Amino acid sequence: MNRTTSILIVRRSGAVRSGPPESDGCLWFDGLDEHYGWGCGLATADELAAEFLDRLRALRAKVGRPTYRELDKHAGLRGEKLPSSTLSDLLNGRRRPQFSTVMTFVRACARHANHAGLPTELFDPARWQAEYDRCWNHANAPVKPQPALLVWPVEDFTPSAAGIHRAVSSADGASRAELPTYVAREHDVELRERLAAAAAEGGGVILVTGASCARKTRSVWEAVRTDAFSGWQVVRPRDADQLRGLANSTALRARTVVWLDELQRYLPEQPQHGLAKEDLQALWQQHTPVVVVGTMWPDVYDQILNRGSDETAGSVLKLAGGPVQVPDRLSDAELERLRRLAADDPYLAEASADRDYGLTQVLAGAPWLVQRWAQPRFSYTRCVLAAAAAARRLGVHLPLPATLLREAARGYFPDRRPAPREWFRQALAEAEKPIRDAVSALVPERDPDDDEQAIGYTLTDYLAQHLAKGAGIEPVPVEAWQALNTRHRSGRDLRPGTARTQSRAVLLGRTPVPPGACRWT
Repeated sequence: MNRTTSILIVRRSGAVRSGPPESDGCLWFDGLDEHYGWGCGLATADELAAEFLDRLRALRAKVGRPTYRELDKHAGLRGEKLPSSTLSDLLNGRRRPQFSTVMTFVRACARHANHAGLPTELFDPARWQAEYDRCWNHANAPVKPQPALLVWPVEDFTPSAAGIHRAVSSADGASRAELPTYVAREHDVELRERLAAAAAEGGGVILVTGASCARKTRSVWEAVRTDAFSGWQVVRPRDADQLRGLANSTALRARTVVWLDELQRYLPEQPQHGLAKEDLQALWQQHTPVVVVGTMWPDVYDQILNRGSDETAGSVLKLAGGPVQVPDRLSDAELERLRRLAADDPYLAEASADRDYGLTQVLAGAPWLVQRWAQPRFSYTRCVLAAAAAARRLGVHLPLPATLLREAARGYFPDRRPAPREWFRQALAEAEKPIRDAVSALVPERDPDDDEQAIGYTLTDYLAQHLAKGAGIEPVPVEAWQALNTRHRSGRDLRPGTARTQSRAVLLGRTPVPPGACRWT
């Protein structure tokens, strides 16, 4: 047997054999395998890691799907801790778990089950140790699993998991709730009706469009947390490849919401790398009901539909029918609801008092984001933000690695004097520093296996949209253009073709591009 293969032995009615079970589960996990399939036979190292993850999820389901808060409370009875971040990492497979963490989770599940009549073997430390060793320590070859799908029971789907930014804190720094009170919007009725209809029909796609600070993601999050979706789960694929594989994944089951915030990130401009409508249709052909929800800016939506050469991306949008549109501004009726709620909510009271920006813009931190762009404390911060803005304008939706961002930012240096030794570190620190404990101009994308490590950076949505309208727009320097052309790992996002790319350069207000600088490969 090689290093990455293990044989699973199946026990049935006292007999030992190999192959799939007929009715009971694998090894000692009788009754758990119904949640994700039999999982027996020859398995690679990655498959074993995924199987162990499925065992943990199945145990939680078997004891009644306790919430993260309940599990942490049960752990606390023994002086142990299971914070939501640890549980999220454990149940979403973000890194190899420590066995001590596994057993804290198992003991918490046992306490939640209490006297539910479940067999004690389900919680036996010796058996979990054997299973941990089989899946993680086989042949003394630790395995780094691929990032797992992010899956939550809808009741545990937090605002941060959904991609909802915290509202900015008050000027005095007073403690507040994570989010302001939700102001019901007129589009909520249409959104919830369409979600319910898609669920009743067995599956479908709902697309919501709105500006970066229109709070469209909050609207969808509020809608899927209603009683209509009680008992459902939410799956958030990391990228198009993971989404394409979802139909055949054990993570997919009936009563699933597939969460695609910023849908354009799953639709690279070269069709062979992105998503097709058949990938989505396959989801509810495997299980029903499955509802796919996506969000997108209106201008990006229009650009894709008007891009006649890319029928693949357009067909995905057409699968949803017309989008649910979220207006930037509140109607008179919504403003009246806001005034009533603001009496008891300091977030709403402060935001509604701003005369220069709308409510949703203030809650999204728009005034302070614009100030950081226009008047950074460190002049080189503007260079880094300008490079990130150029990438967004050129169609790059994936995070920029730090090395590439540094190289592109050099094109925006204010003069020819040598930059300070630590210019990039200082600029990056200011650009990603949270404003009022909520938003930052540059958003780091964390490594799934190391929360302290950023794999890349993107310009925050509000600034990207603000600058795309021509507010403070700058020509793209040759240095930045060449850096993006030669170094970006996802050049496939950008439109190929010298003529088309040069026409975009003219629209961006830059000087003619040097020969060969427009070949995006």
